[in-house]
Amino acid sequence: MTLSSLGTNGSYGGVLYSSYGSSVLLDDILVDGLSCASSSCYGMVVYSNYGGEVVARDVELTGVKTTSTYEYSSVGALLAYVQYGTLDVDGLEVHDSDLTGNFWGVVYAEGSDLTMRNVDVHDNTFASHYSFSGALVNSYSYGNEQTFENLAFRNNDITFDYSYGQVYGGIGYIEGYGNSDVTVRNVDFSNNSFSGVPLYVYGAGFYTGDGSTRIENVVMANNGFADGVYMAGGFLYGYSGEIQVTNVDMSYNDFDFQSTDGGFAHGDWRADMAFTNTNVSTNSFGDVVNGPVVYAAYGLDEPDSGIFSWDHGNVFQSGDGPLFADGYGESLGLTTLEVDPGHADQDTLELASGSALIDAGDPEILDVDGSVSDIGAYGGPSGGSW
Repeated sequence: MTLSSLGTNGSYGGVLYSSYGSSVLLDDILVDGLSCASSSCYGMVVYSNYGGEVVARDVELTGVKTTSTYEYSSVGALLAYVQYGTLDVDGLEVHDSDLTGNFWGVVYAEGSDLTMRNVDVHDNTFASHYSFSGALVNSYSYGNEQTFENLAFRNNDITFDYSYGQVYGGIGYIEGYGNSDVTVRNVDFSNNSFSGVPLYVYGAGFYTGDGSTRIENVVMANNGFADGVYMAGGFLYGYSGEIQVTNVDMSYNDFDFQSTDGGFAHGDWRADMAFTNTNVSTNSFGDVVNGPVVYAAYGLDEPDSGIFSWDHGNVFQSGDGPLFADGYGESLGLTTLEVDPGHADQDTLELASGSALIDAGDPEILDVDGSVSDIGAYGGPSGGSW
């Protein structure tokens, strides 16, 4: 089915609105030219609340356009806005769209079980006024299970036109209250540009808070952040909760900021962070960098601090000074490899056959061929799922 040249004045459910247990199935649908002129464009295809179920299979959005110049205008949940229900997405492509307004997610889910697989957001223009958050997913879960696999955000241009810009979790803003269980796996975040006004960034890749979050097998490469004032976490800003990061590669990114706390990750209030098989290489930072790899804001020996571990990682040409630092200006004294990762391709970050990172990962984690895991985005049991 093709839906073309549809216009909506917003605000909730540009195409479909459902509530109180209703079910929606979107199957093999092309939405071409959907537009919204409202200052509030929420759920431009589907808005669902109070127990509704939304299932999307093989949906393509192209030529989507929002036009409000009001500085507080919001564009959120291009595909679906779901409250206290279920959202299951398998197969979504968003491309060649022109979106004006403070952006927060291709999907938005609150208090909902959420599954997203095989999502590709590419070659879009985002003209955010002052806020950009969770481009792929923006979620607040209350004991829900959420799974994200095979996601891509690539070749997009994000500009800001207010007096300043804020980024909270560039591709994922995930708040998991209570016993929420979140898994993020096989993500490509590459070749995107953020610019326009002085920027403040809290997790250029992900912002997580509370609950349990596992992030595995992620490529973050060749992204540019211009005109930056302050950044806390180039890949991750962990506010609280348990966060496990395994087989992530952040390389060849340009972070032009006046000050940075945590080039790769920033741990805030009681964030228990564990990093395994992680590569951070050939990233450029701005003037003042506290912890080119990880910054623990409260210090590890303070009552309000979380637990931090770094195991079988590699750092190469990514800032000067102590790689790991805390909020009291002290080095954490952790050790890591510091070798050229030997990428075969600077876009995909796959390793060349002679790379020193092959079989250099945690021996308790095995690659798909049964060998000791590699450091980087293609190691571990999910490394062959790209």
